[in-house]
Amino acid sequence: MNFPDRALPLKSISVRLKLIILTICGVALLLFSVTATVYDVYQARQDLQQKVLTMTDIVANQSTAALIFQDTAAAIENLNSLQAAPEVLVATLRLPDDSELATYRRSPNLMPLVCENCDTDGIHWVDGHLISVKTVVLGGQVAGKLMIQVSLVRLNQQTRTYILLGLLLLAGAMGVALALALWLQRSITQPVEDLAEGMQEVARTGDYSIRVVPQTEDEMGRLTDGFNTMLGRIESQEKALARHHEELEMLVEQRTQQLKESMDKVEKLAFFDELTGLANRILFKERVDLTLGHARQQKDSFAILFLDLDRFKRINDSFGHHIGDLLLQKVAQRLLYCLRKTDMVSLREEEALEHCISRQGGDEFTLLLSELKSPEDAARVAQRIIKAISQPIHLEGYELVSTTSIGIAVYPEDGTTVDQLLKNADAAMYHAKMEGRNNFQFFRDAMHESSMRRLEVETELRQALEQKQLRVVFQPLIDLATESVYGAEALVRWTHPHLGEISPLEFIPVAEECDLIGPLTGYVLDQVGALLARWRSAGLSLVRVSVNISGARFGQQRLVEMTRQTIRKHQLVPRQLILELTENTLMQNRQETLDVLMALERVGVGIAIDDFGTGYSSLAYLKSFPIHALKIDKSFVDNVTGDPNDAAITRAIVAMAKSLDLEVVAEGVETAEQRDYLFNLGCHRFQGYLFGRPMPSEAFEVLLRTQVFANEEETGS
Repeated sequence: MNFPDRALPLKSISVRLKLIILTICGVALLLFSVTATVYDVYQARQDLQQKVLTMTDIVANQSTAALIFQDTAAAIENLNSLQAAPEVLVATLRLPDDSELATYRRSPNLMPLVCENCDTDGIHWVDGHLISVKTVVLGGQVAGKLMIQVSLVRLNQQTRTYILLGLLLLAGAMGVALALALWLQRSITQPVEDLAEGMQEVARTGDYSIRVVPQTEDEMGRLTDGFNTMLGRIESQEKALARHHEELEMLVEQRTQQLKESMDKVEKLAFFDELTGLANRILFKERVDLTLGHARQQKDSFAILFLDLDRFKRINDSFGHHIGDLLLQKVAQRLLYCLRKTDMVSLREEEALEHCISRQGGDEFTLLLSELKSPEDAARVAQRIIKAISQPIHLEGYELVSTTSIGIAVYPEDGTTVDQLLKNADAAMYHAKMEGRNNFQFFRDAMHESSMRRLEVETELRQALEQKQLRVVFQPLIDLATESVYGAEALVRWTHPHLGEISPLEFIPVAEECDLIGPLTGYVLDQVGALLARWRSAGLSLVRVSVNISGARFGQQRLVEMTRQTIRKHQLVPRQLILELTENTLMQNRQETLDVLMALERVGVGIAIDDFGTGYSSLAYLKSFPIHALKIDKSFVDNVTGDPNDAAITRAIVAMAKSLDLEVVAEGVETAEQRDYLFNLGCHRFQGYLFGRPMPSEAFEVLLRTQVFANEEETGS
């Protein structure tokens, strides 16, 4: 702990040394003087006591006869012998009854000797006097008592003399100590002062060639040598620094140039996307803000296009992020090309074309179309972009086809601030995705509500999966050839506690877009597996249940592992589980699709193509895929009895399925005419409202037990 220095400001080490030496010597001498004085005083008291005791013994022995015979004259004569001792003031001989026999007083004015606490023999100090008491005993009998009172004046004089001598001795010793302190201080501090003067001279002149001559060979001499050595090294380093000064100046110039280049790079990273070279969202918002101010002054209009690549995550998952990054770069190049081909971008001197296109992040891009003459101009640019991006892209041996959904917000109709325009363009883009992707949509007020609804559904869907609000229902699969219920299609339904019934057409696309389709698929597979295991334990026949697999989930090896885990967990017979995939899903990334299908076939599950006839599959690919069943899409079944084209397509699908030895199932059968027509074509397996609507697992279990299903149209008033 540091305490504040309240003493005198002793800045000189020599003064401090003097004080230290003087203090030590002074304390030592003081202790010696006090000790000697105290000893002398003590010895004087002891001598006085011994003298008085001896005197008392002599007088007492001489007065024994006088006390025995009570001879007063002899007693007085004995006491008068004390006149030779000038320090004796009063002496008294007392008889055993404490009566006074004789008394000696050096002066008649002295008071009689009285001592109340002097019952014992020896020395007693009473009221500044010394009293000696001696009991005279003869033959074991007390003959009397002698009391002598002695003056302490002489003792006090001796004490004062001893103290004075002690003080004189102390003063003389302090003088000697001072002289010694001066000599010691000089011998110690002189080398320090020389060293300090040398340091000050070096500090003042900056001349490192100065040296301090050592005066001793002790620690101070070594310190001086060390200081001289340090000066020598500093001098050599100063010369070395001077040699490198020119090189340092050249290096600083080079570093300055590098720093300038780095600052330029940092500025580019701060305002431009590193992957595509386009403006980032910060720079784009600044450009939109400038355009906004210009449009307010000139009463102009402009548009913001918000682009999002459709199913870009699937490309990343299938081919890796490297291919995904290359695709984003190609898309950026095509966007720049589309803007160069249009007169919709009016650039001021401080702007560049790259500033009007930005990558917002991930697979999202935004475009600024300034000085818009009419919304139709923005629509033509959007159409050109959609056409350009949808062209095949060749990357490292892969042929990729990507599409985009575009939302358009126009100033001032769709917003008067940058954030409003971007938010509304984003909402319009999501509406374009809901409309089937690969299209553009202008913002409408209703889209904001739709966007909020989508966000609400996404939030609640996450909680629904955690809280298991979703339920699985089953729509029967009927074999009319055997008139039996041979299976069902598992469908997921969601009844929200506050929002009510939410359609799969609404929450399935949301699950695909926000990466919830994987957990949702796993949840359905687990529920189906548990029910199949329960039905098997209940003694029901081996029921086949099909589960729809989203295109956003298919193509991931995780699907194979998820299926394998479901079968292992619930101890299922693999052929009980059928995975349904759409025709378009199968035709995307064909090699990877084939790898996943082959892995699923090794697991033992069935593979069915859902909504067959609506896609663009090749018969050659269908032949190579391990497919077990085709499901005719409801759009053909609806008009199979009234539209010759639908009837011809349906006949071709049934014939093709038979030639490939595939099971064929007609979906969406709702009338007896449709049933009979399809049955006559050779399609014996059906699914639709004619035979049963989606029902809870308990109701389907009853249907399995009874095998009593509807086969006629419902009638009612």
